[in-house]
Amino acid sequence: MTRAVPALLAATLVAGCSDLSSTDGGVVALEVARPAVTQLEVGDSLQMSARALDAGGEELPGADIWWVTPDTTVRVDSATGWVVPLRPGLPGRVLARSGSLISAATSFSFLARADTLIRDYPADTTLPAGVTTSGPLAIRLESFDPAGPLSGRSVVLEVIDPQFVDPDLRTVELSTGVLIDTLATGSTGGPASPVELHVVEGQPPPDSAVVEFRSSRFRGAEPVPGSGQRAIIRFTPQP
Repeated sequence: MTRAVPALLAATLVAGCSDLSSTDGGVVALEVARPAVTQLEVGDSLQMSARALDAGGEELPGADIWWVTPDTTVRVDSATGWVVPLRPGLPGRVLARSGSLISAATSFSFLARADTLIRDYPADTTLPAGVTTSGPLAIRLESFDPAGPLSGRSVVLEVIDPQFVDPDLRTVELSTGVLIDTLATGSTGGPASPVELHVVEGQPPPDSAVVEFRSSRFRGAEPVPGSGQRAIIRFTPQP
């Protein structure tokens, strides 16, 4: 199912044409609202918007405007302007038309879809007595098409148990020094810098701690399948 991304408007593009004296129904220029978002993940969509202008720069609301693309990496609905990326890793262009007038192109870049979050760290781990660090909390964010890990995306690690009324009194934390962190993925699809759970220096270890892993689609409105997986880390008391 395609997820719509709001078409946030930040600027405009005015069409060029070879002969502004030759008009189509009074239209001498096309003003295309440039989306603030021009990087889309496959599975996203976005709606373009444009206005037809007369020689005085006034809008002609009844003018026919349709949408085209010269590229096979993207599909655009000619009537509504909905843009759907088709091929990740390659750019795509979308243009508005009215009669013989063609707007400047709006260029997009397309990313592979985040299809799954894989937890490589065991679901339940008991650390030996005296060991207060979990080891790398290994997870991977991957795409099915093309198959492989996704770099430059975000994954979230959160200590959800124990819960601390006062975070300053926490007994465990991530090795980044916090209880929840958003991390960029590297070439393996996991955090570019390994993250561990450890007991805060000077604090007694709890019986156990639970870390949750999650990620969202590129625009953040939909969780990646596999989000919500957890790992329990158990601490063995000193004899």
